[in-house]
Amino acid sequence: MRCRTLLLTAAVVVGSSGCATYWDHESLQQRVTTLEGRVKKLEEERKTVEKDDAERRQKLENCVTLEADEEYWNYVRLNGKKIGEGKYSASQYIWDQARLHKMDKIEECKLLYARQ
Repeated sequence: MRCRTLLLTAAVVVGSSGCATYWDHESLQQRVTTLEGRVKKLEEERKTVEKDDAERRQKLENCVTLEADEEYWNYVRLNGKKIGEGKYSASQYIWDQARLHKMDKIEECKLLYARQ
């Protein structure tokens, strides 16, 4: 008799442990659907942030390499003397000031496009 009770108890525990009632199943499905929606929304936000970050990095790189260099050569062209195709003559002061203009432009680029 005791063996039968033990087996019956084991069968009830094992049988009911993996089963959920119908209304529990619906609430679980609803929770899964809600979580899937949240995951999808978070993935879309992550993609948007990554895209914005890539664009910002590209703008920073362009600004530092192209615009800052252009700032340097504009100053040299305005204040130096052209001595040939792409060659300029200027005093050391002009070259130093052109370098400072370039450094200022790089700092401006950092302020504009660095991560906030």
